[in-house]
Amino acid sequence: MKGYDKQCDVWSMGVIVYILLCGFPPFYADNDAQLFERIKAGKYEFLKPYWDPISDAAKDFVRKMLQVDPKKRATVGELMSDPWLKDEKPLTKSMSTVSELKKHLAVARLKAAANATIAANRLSHAIEG
Repeated sequence: MKGYDKQCDVWSMGVIVYILLCGFPPFYADNDAQLFERIKAGKYEFLKPYWDPISDAAKDFVRKMLQVDPKKRATVGELMSDPWLKDEKPLTKSMSTVSELKKHLAVARLKAAANATIAANRLSHAIEG
């Protein structure tokens, strides 16, 4: 097994840039085993409508970082000279990105609140019973 190197950092940056652009992570699944398989296979999508306002150059930038094979993945130097980073207006409708991130966080909070309510009800019934 190979050790940790800069190409691991490039992959991590790809995940972070993906999240910053659309508001949610590139990899998702019903359980950890499926999630790890999707990550190892590099299975992600630019889901509509979240990615519709994002430029093709930005999507290409993410693709370069989320390349599964580290030898084919862009290097930090290549990324620093990428046209998308040099573009003065790299994002269109960037407020939609912020809006999507807020929606994602709101849904996460709602799920946490629902789970807390369910747990409290179960605990209450367990104490009463």
